[in-house]
Amino acid sequence: MSEGGPAQQAGIEPGDVIVGIDDVEVATVEQFLAKLREVEPGEAVPVRVLRDGEVEEVPVVVADRAELVR
Repeated sequence: MSEGGPAQQAGIEPGDVIVGIDDVEVATVEQFLAKLREVEPGEAVPVRVLRDGEVEEVPVVVADRAELVR
C-alpha cells in the first residue's frame, strides 16, 4: 500500500485482504488489477476487504496512474 495513496485515504488498513471490487469477487492481484483498469481515474468504486474475519466495504477513489509513479 502506498503511503498516502488512494487505498490508505479510503481507510484500507495494513492486513486487510481485498476480496472484491465493484460487483466482482477477486481472488488474485491480477483479477483485482484487471477490474481496476476498467475504472476511470477520479471515479469512486466500492472495494470489499476482509478485516478481522468480517467483510467490510470501503469506497475508493481511483487515482490517476501517472500520479502514483511520482
